Amino acid sequence: MTGRGPDRKKSAEARLKMQRAMAASQQVALAGLFGAAGISPDRSAAVPAPASGSMAAAVGLIGDLFPDATEAQLEQHQLALYRLPLNDGADRTVIAYALAAAGGGDIVRAGEIMQRLAGGLNLDDLRCLSAPQCGRVEAGAWIAADLLSRTDAGFGLLRGLHPRHAQFGRASRVLLQTGAPAVNVGAGDQGRMALATRARNAAYRMLPANAPLSDADKAAIFAWEQGFRADGPGTPLHAAQAHLQKFAHKTIPRVAASRWRSLLPRLVGKKKSPLSALAHGTQGAQRPLLAVERDARSAPFGRESAAAAEAVQRKSQRRLRKQGRHRVFEIQQTLRSLVNDMGSSARLRLDDGARRGLSTKGLVCNLSTLINLSGIPMGPRLNLGVRSSRRAVVEIACGTGSGEILIGSERRLRRTAGAGIMLGYDLRTGPGQLRCGVSGDVERSREKRSFAGVALRVAQRRHADGTADEVRMKTGMQNILDFFFEQQRGSRRNDPSLLFERFAARFFDDPDISIGNVAPQQRSRTTGVSLTASLMGKIGGTPLRFGPSATIAAERTRLAQQDAGNVEGRLQGQSAGGGRSRTVTVSAGLRGKISVDADGPHGTTPMRLGMLDANLPCWTAQIHAGGGFAKVRLARENGRLQHRNCVLDTEFHSVEDYVAAVEADRWRWLRHLERKHAGQPDASERAETELAAHLLNTRRDAHSNQRFVQRCSLREDLARKIDHHSATAAAIRTNTHLPQATRDRLCAEHEAACAALVTQAGAWLPLELKVIETESRRATAGLLLGLQMAAETGAQGEHQLACLKV
Repeated sequence: MTGRGPDRKKSAEARLKMQRAMAASQQVALAGLFGAAGISPDRSAAVPAPASGSMAAAVGLIGDLFPDATEAQLEQHQLALYRLPLNDGADRTVIAYALAAAGGGDIVRAGEIMQRLAGGLNLDDLRCLSAPQCGRVEAGAWIAADLLSRTDAGFGLLRGLHPRHAQFGRASRVLLQTGAPAVNVGAGDQGRMALATRARNAAYRMLPANAPLSDADKAAIFAWEQGFRADGPGTPLHAAQAHLQKFAHKTIPRVAASRWRSLLPRLVGKKKSPLSALAHGTQGAQRPLLAVERDARSAPFGRESAAAAEAVQRKSQRRLRKQGRHRVFEIQQTLRSLVNDMGSSARLRLDDGARRGLSTKGLVCNLSTLINLSGIPMGPRLNLGVRSSRRAVVEIACGTGSGEILIGSERRLRRTAGAGIMLGYDLRTGPGQLRCGVSGDVERSREKRSFAGVALRVAQRRHADGTADEVRMKTGMQNILDFFFEQQRGSRRNDPSLLFERFAARFFDDPDISIGNVAPQQRSRTTGVSLTASLMGKIGGTPLRFGPSATIAAERTRLAQQDAGNVEGRLQGQSAGGGRSRTVTVSAGLRGKISVDADGPHGTTPMRLGMLDANLPCWTAQIHAGGGFAKVRLARENGRLQHRNCVLDTEFHSVEDYVAAVEADRWRWLRHLERKHAGQPDASERAETELAAHLLNTRRDAHSNQRFVQRCSLREDLARKIDHHSATAAAIRTNTHLPQATRDRLCAEHEAACAALVTQAGAWLPLELKVIETESRRATAGLLLGLQMAAETGAQGEHQLACLKV
């Protein structure tokens, strides 16, 4: 017993340290999530979320909505709201804000509008709104209906106010949003007016018994339902159309072109086609879970089975290279097969582009002659560099709650500053010269990545038993890809709006399809040190040096990423993440260098100036990895949070850190695993066995290209509360009769309440433990010696290697 005391104390300290590290990493992610609104999770955690079950809570802010009303009028309005056929106070709050906005802050008119809504609206009356005889109450009722129809929750409330409203459907909702006078505010916005008018006219034609529509009519309704509100140049809809047109009429046809013939244009960023990166293979994106793979081979995952898998991968790469040169149709079939075989959390990223930059790495001034160190070269190194790149990107993923196809371009900007010193010894060997050298460097760099493109998402539905309907989701993704491959056979000078019309016509009746613009950003700061030993020989009569080298390097990186989310599309996502990582790598290979001699003053011994390194092919291995990264994602469908798909991931680069983190929170995972086996007498033993087997297999199969993830999901009741606060804040913004300071204060209270709900203890429930493996390959062609101008093509695949769901 005495021998176990220090071990237990050490184990407890390690668990406490790991819990603190996890909490700090998660706070970084949550701070990034609410950073756009200027809300600090630490500050917002002290803001209580208002109750929504009582009448007083539902109408507690009526005094702010109607500042000129008397107490008697406020009480009468509260009683009228209480008589409405609504479920709870939260619903009455939404109605109250809509009535205040429609009545312009006049409580008497708001009451009359309420009575008009309760009496039922007739869609035929929408045609008379512009007539002179249309009164303020009638117009206000339609404005309130418009405001309520903007969200699923509000539209549901409107349908429940009168039996006539229960017949409101798809066309009716578009009419409500585009037919009320509120839509006509800002008549100078021709793009908004044009799209609203076309959508309204199309909805009128659709209303009687779902009459047939033209492709243009369907495109107008489809775009409006996806959240687009304008279609002129420079609008989000125009940008989305441009991305789709470029993919169909440029990216796909260029796959069949010769890569060597297009090398010069690609050096300057032209003629890009990310689908050509399929020549590198799918990088394991199609691989199943490791347990499934083992069962299929009826043997442990050892050297023989790994070699067989690599042989299949090489064969696939050769076939894909042939496809990239000659056969677009086979590329289409490859993508269909890829989508069909992808598992959960699988992803394939393809990119093609160019990079440009300037680097002084390798620039060294030999000062040995100045300090009388004959034959012992010594000199300082100054490493400065800047590199920018722009790449066309296509990404296919089976993510959390949806399948996703990203199309767009990525920009990268990297700045590096560092210094070092070189020590060596020169050996004369006949006409040549050998130099044994050791150099050490310290560098700091900053990198910014920004993506701009369009996200095509397919919602993942569930069967009656709660299991995911992956077949339906993957079929939708395949149909989207097939559409673009069909369109590429047409004219390459096609109008982007016409392509969008055909896209909308194809998927007009599919509620799973979502389209919206995305623009995530990522920033990183890296500090690194390296030590290199080399043996380089100078080729006689030339300034060239060449020889083997070996390097050990350590890096520490701080990473932050943020995606404010897309406001368009049925499926919307908002994410943020942050964390730190540390790695130690060793590499060995060949190295080239240009070196010149410069005569010193008055005939003194010349100084040697090393100019610019050229990194030739080398072998690299990671010998240590550590640190963690937390990422939080809020997923919405038609404005509502999908609590199953709102996840908080904590990723670890080291299997030891991952196991320690699970052990530190072991009781929570066991408790939820026991619930999975509820009703069985050996539920506790089953939970213990599953967790122990997962950790054992994870340790055994760990590799340097793996990430170890703890995933939690948002509680369902909190998701509903956040939706209420978000809808209330949006309704407050529509009350333009209120002073701006009042609106800002009220919105800030609800936004702070949302932050408090997400960051409170117990908001995130354990969902699964998983291992993600990443494989990548990149090819570079061009000038990389000091001045950098090169074309790059890369493929990166991710697949889920193991998973334990609770």
